[in-house]
Amino acid sequence: MSCLLKAALKQEENDEAQKEVEMALLALCHICVYNNVPKKLYLSELKEIIKYHQEHYNLTRLAYQSAWQFLIFRMNIDGNMEEVIANELHFGREAARELEELTRCVDWKRNTEENGGKESKEMLIIWRWINTLEEYFNSFKLWNAELVGLLGCILKLFLAAKDNYPDFRDECLITFGRAAENTSVEIDALVKED
Repeated sequence: MSCLLKAALKQEENDEAQKEVEMALLALCHICVYNNVPKKLYLSELKEIIKYHQEHYNLTRLAYQSAWQFLIFRMNIDGNMEEVIANELHFGREAARELEELTRCVDWKRNTEENGGKESKEMLIIWRWINTLEEYFNSFKLWNAELVGLLGCILKLFLAAKDNYPDFRDECLITFGRAAENTSVEIDALVKED
């Protein structure tokens, strides 16, 4: 894990270094659930990776999503990271920004059959975000105003996908439902987003 974190901390902006960072973060997010690793061995590095990207936009979309996925899935195992995730790293704001940008990159009027049965790279990353959001809404206890915007993005994604992408539409409903079931969600926020 320390080798993967060291590779992910590279801040060079050439293609080879970016690919290495992306592969390290992708590997980390897949092993995070299976390994019992103390927070002190990864939290400061992941915070540094995310904060640096928020300032310099040095990561690919997949790498950035993988870093968040690692933290959210570890949150359920390690606990006591919600304050860092929600208020220090601004998960709600960042996830909303990423979803908005990704949603604009997809032609929602064409279904996958018209696209040769393939989903675009952006669609696959949206899937990963939706899975991460489901996990987040399933267990978070700390509510902040940034999550209202995130709920709005889920609604926009639902509206974009509803006609031609029933799987996306259904996952948006499930994710929104997870948020509504969580007692930390303020009902006013759900109503505000219609």
